[in-house]
Amino acid sequence: MTTALANTIIKDGHGGPQIERNTQTNTIRPGHFVTVNASNNVALVGTQGADFATLLVLEDKYQGHAATGGGVDVPYALNAPAVCEFPPSGALRYARVPNGTVTVLGSQLIFNNAGQLIVTTGSPLKVVAFAEEALTASGEQLILVRIA
Repeated sequence: MTTALANTIIKDGHGGPQIERNTQTNTIRPGHFVTVNASNNVALVGTQGADFATLLVLEDKYQGHAATGGGVDVPYALNAPAVCEFPPSGALRYARVPNGTVTVLGSQLIFNNAGQLIVTTGSPLKVVAFAEEALTASGEQLILVRIA
């Protein structure tokens, strides 16, 4: 799946609890995983394999669809309020993976150090999601995952 084909992060229509916080940087996009930092802002998960709460950035519904300049590919501006979700276990979501990620159906995915998911090697602290599609990413892409 390429990012151009997804127009929403929530695939199954069942949303989890949401929060809104200002962004720490202007590189946070829908589909990234974030944490709430000491300044009460959201920042990209920066520790590979970490055992953080699963907090996924949603698209800004007020920016509109990708065809009108908004949607899942538009980063939030610095200090802009971002809507984030604690997706429930078993939920289907689109999440970001880095260039070169290769998945098969059921691949175990963990946080990388840039708010994205990568295939686990070894014994991770926390499996975040399972791949729901096979993918060889060329560039940063969205992939359909099932939240662990």
